[in-house]
Parts: sequence; structure tokens; C-alpha cells
Amino acid sequence: WDSEHQRYLRALEDEISATPKRFGGELRTIFFGGGTPSLAPPEFFDGVLKALDARYGIAEDAEISMEMDPGTFDLAKIRKLVDLGLNRISLGVQAFDEELLSGIGRAHNLKDVYDAVGILREAGVENFSLDLISGLPNQTLDSWE
Repeated sequence: WDSEHQRYLRALEDEISATPKRFGGELRTIFFGGGTPSLAPPEFFDGVLKALDARYGIAEDAEISMEMDPGTFDLAKIRKLVDLGLNRISLGVQAFDEELLSGIGRAHNLKDVYDAVGILREAGVENFSLDLISGLPNQTLDSWE
């Protein structure tokens, strides 16, 4: 994995170790979101989770979730992330309409969406949601339904 991810991980590890403990107990929820975190390699998340566990502890039944866009992961990557403890995924579908996806500049298409859901199921991920956007330009009630 690349040096930029490694530098960013070191900065996060420093920040985590410097952040005061202001609550009791282990972390029960960890959320990786914003900016398509699924583009980062599993090794990055392994480092973040290890730093959080060392500083605060992570509850055995913690929800560890991540926002992902279709087309930004494959089966091998999902399996590695699940092995690290990832147990909830929010899939950024946005719309089930090719023209709307293109109109809002999404990199994925409907085939990518269905492929992504298939990958999640094949990896045994049962807890996932599909994020949709309503009120898009040129979106109709029919396309929403």
C-alpha cells in the first residue's frame, strides 16, 4: 500500500493516542465514512482499528461500519475487511437510473450496483444498506419508485 496512506495512518495514530479518554468502557461503534473510504487498502483500516483498540478498547460486539461506493471493492477486499471486524456497510447507490447516476457524476453504473450487492452477499455480509438520494435533478416519482 502506498506511502500517502501510511503517512495518513501515522497522523491518525498520533491523533488517537493524544485524544483524552473522556468516557468509560470500550468503543461500541466505529464509522468510516465520507470521501469513499473503501478506496483505502485494508491495511490502512487494520492500523486504525489497532490504534483505537490500543487506546480505548473495542467491544467484542461493536458495530464497525463503512460507507462504500459500488465499483470501489472486490470480493477479496471485502473478505479482508470482514476479517478485520467490519460488520456493516452503507452502499452509496444514490439512484437506480443510469441517466441520474451519470447526471450527478457518479463513477458507477447499475451493473456496478448489482455486482456490489452480489459481492457483499458472497462475502457473507448480512448487515448492509443502500443509500439513495431523492430530489435529484430530472428525477421523477416513477424513477424513485
